[in-house]
Amino acid sequence: MSDTNRTIQISVSKETYQQAKVVLDALGLTTLEAINVFLKRVAAQGCIPFALKLTEEETVDIRLVHAIEEADVPVISGKKSVRRYLLADNAG
Repeated sequence: MSDTNRTIQISVSKETYQQAKVVLDALGLTTLEAINVFLKRVAAQGCIPFALKLTEEETVDIRLVHAIEEADVPVISGKKSVRRYLLADNAG
C-alpha cells in the first residue's frame, strides 16, 4: 500500500448494499467511487454533505414506541396470563 492511500473496511447489510448498488450502477459509479466522493465532500465541507434527519414515518414510529412505553399497559404473554387478565375484576 502506498503512503498516499489508506484502506478502510466497512460492514453493511446485504440488503442495503444491493439497494445502493442499483442506484450507483444507474449513476455510473462503483461503490468505491461513491465512498470516495462522500469522503471528499466531508473533507471539503467540514460536515456531512446532506441533512441527517428522520423520515416522517420514522418519526411517527419513534413517537408510537415512546407512547407505548409511557402508557400504563400491562404486558401479558401466554394463554394463562391472558385468561387471568381477561377474567380479572378490573373494575376496581
